[in-house]
Amino acid sequence: RMWLMLVALFEGLGYRQLAVSGGEPLLYGPLPELLARARELGMLTTVTTNGMLLTPRRWDPLAALVDVLAVSIDGTQEEHDLIRRRDGAFARTVANLEIARDWGGPFGFIFTLTQHNVDTLEFVVRLAAELLDESRLGRVQIAEIPQRPQPIHLRNYSMPAAADAPSLARLGGEFHQIAFVVSDLDAVSAARAVQSL
Repeated sequence: RMWLMLVALFEGLGYRQLAVSGGEPLLYGPLPELLARARELGMLTTVTTNGMLLTPRRWDPLAALVDVLAVSIDGTQEEHDLIRRRDGAFARTVANLEIARDWGGPFGFIFTLTQHNVDTLEFVVRLAAELLDESRLGRVQIAEIPQRPQPIHLRNYSMPAAADAPSLARLGGEFHQIAFVVSDLDAVSAARAVQSL
């Protein structure tokens, strides 16, 4: 009940979006009630999940209450499984994307960029091009976790129009904006990462 009161309080302060992430929000039993309250107040709702529990049993009660769904992808299959500390986590997440596609609402990937995985960015962009519906594809947001408290700056870069990868080329030059949340990774490094795609 406290969360429901807080949502109303924040809406009264001018907040227009409720973004629920984890841990894993699909484990939170009262999530449908929380999302419904936000919707009653006219707020947009977003849910960020690791995708492993994105099953009909868990998603169906939420589907009509979510405006945007984000699924965390942590890199290649090996990197993702290592970060999630579970063999098969990547395969399960990718398989569960069918639920999101069938839902029909806007969804996409979230990838946390660090100095240790910048070389994986291309893999995630290509995976998005391969797995996400073209009509919903247009932007990849990459968030970098700061090592220390400091301002976070949002920068936008355009990908080269002449993408040589077939999975990107088939998108007809429309999938060409990446939003970087940059802190320790400087803007020049981020731009180079995009230009290398």
